[in-house]
Amino acid sequence: MSRESYGKHTFRYVRDPESRGKVKVYVERGVNSRTQHIYKGKNGSPPYICIKPEHKPSSLSGARKLAHTWSRKHGG
Repeated sequence: MSRESYGKHTFRYVRDPESRGKVKVYVERGVNSRTQHIYKGKNGSPPYICIKPEHKPSSLSGARKLAHTWSRKHGG
C-alpha cells in the first residue's frame, strides 16, 4: 500500500493477510531489542505493531494514526 517515515521510524502499510479488510503496520526502521508492543516478523519480514484483532485499522489513515501514536510512545 505505502511506506512512510515518521520520527525515527519507517513504517510500511500493507493489507493484512490474516485479517481481511484490515491494514498491517510493519516497522522497517527504529526498532531495537527494548522496543515494546512489537511482534517479530516471519520469513524475513520486518517486525510489526502488536494490536488486538478487533482494533486493527481498516484504512490507511487509521493505520497511519496507529503508527504515529505508537512511534510517539516509543521514542519517535
